[in-house]
Amino acid sequence: MELNGALSNPLEKGKTALVRLHKLVCDLSSRAHSRTPLPLPPRREPLGVAAEAVVRAADRPVRVAEVSAALRSAGYEFEASAVRKVLHARASGSRSHLYRVGFGLYACLPDSQT
Repeated sequence: MELNGALSNPLEKGKTALVRLHKLVCDLSSRAHSRTPLPLPPRREPLGVAAEAVVRAADRPVRVAEVSAALRSAGYEFEASAVRKVLHARASGSRSHLYRVGFGLYACLPDSQT
């Protein structure tokens, strides 16, 4: 490695690696303390409640695409797979009010129609 004198100039201060490292650490620590925390992403519960309401209101088993279309027309914004995930989660478990009839087809249990 060839030294050209830029690092060994005695007239300029702050050229050593230790001084530059100290400046970098101070700069990064001040950035970390001044950073605001990121907001948490919205929970899926409102989407799950709305999707279950669409399935309960239907008089027949409904497809995930039909539930998605109904929710989009009601003004909900979500990813394409979110409704499928929410319906699957709500249909599984011991306290579920929905059940899976077929692939992508969900219905409400008859005793939970309230």
